[in-house]
Amino acid sequence: MVLFVVTAYIKLMHTNQKGHVLPVLLVIFIVAIVGVGLYVINKNTNKGTSNNSHEPAPSDQGPNYKALAACGTGPMLTVAPMDLSKLDSISPLGGITPPEHTQPTDHMYFMFKYDHGDERYDVVAPGDIVVTSLGYGGEIENGQYKNTDFSIDFSPCKGLSFRLSHINTLQGVLKSEIGLDGKGADCNESTPVEGKIKLSCGKNVDITIKAGEVIGRVGDPYVAAMDVWAHKTGYVNPNMTTPAYSYSADSVCPADYYTPEIQAQIYALVKRTAEPRCGEIGQDKKDTLQGGWYSIKDPEKARSDWNSHLTLAHDNGNPNIGVLAVAGKIADPFTYNFTPKHTGTINREPGETTAGTVYCYQHEGSKRFSNGTMAGDGKTLFKLIDNHTAQVEYKTGSCTTDEALSNPTTYYR
Repeated sequence: MVLFVVTAYIKLMHTNQKGHVLPVLLVIFIVAIVGVGLYVINKNTNKGTSNNSHEPAPSDQGPNYKALAACGTGPMLTVAPMDLSKLDSISPLGGITPPEHTQPTDHMYFMFKYDHGDERYDVVAPGDIVVTSLGYGGEIENGQYKNTDFSIDFSPCKGLSFRLSHINTLQGVLKSEIGLDGKGADCNESTPVEGKIKLSCGKNVDITIKAGEVIGRVGDPYVAAMDVWAHKTGYVNPNMTTPAYSYSADSVCPADYYTPEIQAQIYALVKRTAEPRCGEIGQDKKDTLQGGWYSIKDPEKARSDWNSHLTLAHDNGNPNIGVLAVAGKIADPFTYNFTPKHTGTINREPGETTAGTVYCYQHEGSKRFSNGTMAGDGKTLFKLIDNHTAQVEYKTGSCTTDEALSNPTTYYR
């Protein structure tokens, strides 16, 4: 497990009410998803089966969790997790940014305004909850702890779990559970660079917290957003051809479990007008090229090998924009944005492609995205073999109407 650094997420960058680009465009996320997030998932997920539940395993269930009622159909969350007026926007589910998010993201991003520089905001329990696990990621350099990052997993009822991550510090009853250095948790250490130690830590807990109690603080010059997940036991995303390829098959929209008043406030900040307003994680469309693909056939290996990931689908903010994202394998990581065409073989609407035809995709529009990263060059050829198999090849140059595969890589789903 590693702690990794990525450029600020392109799809999350918007101008604020004053019309200028947010200062967060100039900073980087210190992202601890592998350390903070996946460690907790690995602790609580039964890998290798169709059960992707993020609820505690039976052996980890404490008395407070066991006392929770089963989830009903009404709102389970009654308080916004933070002061929503401090947000510039909320990015919907399904963001695509290779290499770490080549497959559509399974969480929303609560993007901070940063109108006044280095600010911190309280994070509160959004309902009467039981916190089931805590995560920690960071690094030690020359004996000093740096880039600390926390996550909080909780449930308001049995069958539904949430995660808040990129928490700067734990507060309230959670403050002393792990400590600022992670020593209160079970940690894995790695040394990818001499002199630096990467930490990935997690701790199972069973702590009841009332709605509105402060549980953490967010906001930092290097962290532009709080990530928000939701998982529902027994749910399987119907738009994933083979759910076993994804850690996100049981992911649902976090906003849907708030009271109508808070839900309306959240959706007022979501930069998407198309339905579903919360965005889409699974975009697979049967017997077409549309959706997520993997260059490794074995689902268990493909899930964690980002280099194998590829997506041909639509933008999470504006689904009228087509997106091709490649994490690696056939080329260095790149993204194409294009306007889907309803005729021909060049930049064809992914959901209208058919088996046996060679389609060609290339980037359209500005090469420089709003976060300073550059769009991919060249062209990428696709040929759908069947609903579970496609051949893909990257080439230099621009698309023509007479393309042919010469040395393709096989992708699966």
